[in-house]
Amino acid sequence: EATTAYFQNAQGRDDWKQEIATGALRDQILSLVEQGLQEGALGIGINAGYAPGYGQKEYFDLAELAAEYGAATYTHVRYASNIEPQGSFEAIKELIANAALTGAHMHICHINSSSLSDIQSTLDLVERAQAQGIPVTVEAYPYAAANTVVGAAMFTGDNWRERMNSTAENFQLGADRMTEEDLAEYQANAPGTFITWHFLDETDPDALAILDASVTHPAVMIASDSVFWSYFDDNGMVLNYGGDEWPLPENVFSHPRSSGTFAKILRSHVRERGLLSLEEAIRKMSLMPAQTLEDFVPQMRTKGRLQVGMDADIVVFDPNTIADKSTYENANQPAVGVQTVLVNGAFVVNDGTLLVDADPGRPIRRAMN
Repeated sequence: EATTAYFQNAQGRDDWKQEIATGALRDQILSLVEQGLQEGALGIGINAGYAPGYGQKEYFDLAELAAEYGAATYTHVRYASNIEPQGSFEAIKELIANAALTGAHMHICHINSSSLSDIQSTLDLVERAQAQGIPVTVEAYPYAAANTVVGAAMFTGDNWRERMNSTAENFQLGADRMTEEDLAEYQANAPGTFITWHFLDETDPDALAILDASVTHPAVMIASDSVFWSYFDDNGMVLNYGGDEWPLPENVFSHPRSSGTFAKILRSHVRERGLLSLEEAIRKMSLMPAQTLEDFVPQMRTKGRLQVGMDADIVVFDPNTIADKSTYENANQPAVGVQTVLVNGAFVVNDGTLLVDADPGRPIRRAMN
């Protein structure tokens, strides 16, 4: 009841992102999270960056709950800013401290966009934590743009443009960059609209080097952070596409990472620029994610390995032709160069053709206490 009443009162208010849950409300939140863990959830997702005013004690309680159940937390950290206080360095240090104090496995989501241009400092924190045996893991996607809601907390406040080093030009909706008028309109009237936010310029060699540092670091696994597809309706409103057509309708759009992440790694970082070996790239995309989960998700002990006795989840691709085709202007372009995909030993892609009726996947659950 406390949670329901709170969210009813929060409807239409923006300041809930800065409010601290205390008393009965915090107890109710923790109870609901614990219920999910008891039902086999893989861990606790903490979208801290979208409500950065949450309490330090609440985050600590969640970490203790994760440790109690032998699960992990997966956190979009509290701040993304290279200006202090309330910067990326502080946010990642908070997460590492909770891991050290509780023993909970703390996973940092997309350290590239969470760190902006301060990646060397934040990766140094991760290296120091891992060297001391603190259970912290990280991932990144190979794009210098994020995908988020236009009304996110990080884009509010008097100095958000300075903190995020951004103007309306950094925001993209569909194929077009936004104007200041567009940004003001959507933030005021449709704050839940998903946009692409360019936090670095990949055409700038210095910015590209920052992005590459996050992707190629040995401790960083590759994640797509894939997002759903959207379209403009007849009134110009942005709606989520919920259909099952294949190929996708021509008018839908998304972030290029939704269809290009892993092919981009194999094309750009392996074949074209030689920043990663093929073996290391595959390790980052398959074995490392499985190893991150396997201590508390037994099913993952048979994933990410190509050997006898493991699950037959296999991707067959041509290293000379695999490539991402999706762009920021048109993400609706499937990658090329994949010949076969097997899931649990059954074809999902056969001879380059997606089998739309294939359904061999099975649920993954955490080990129950």
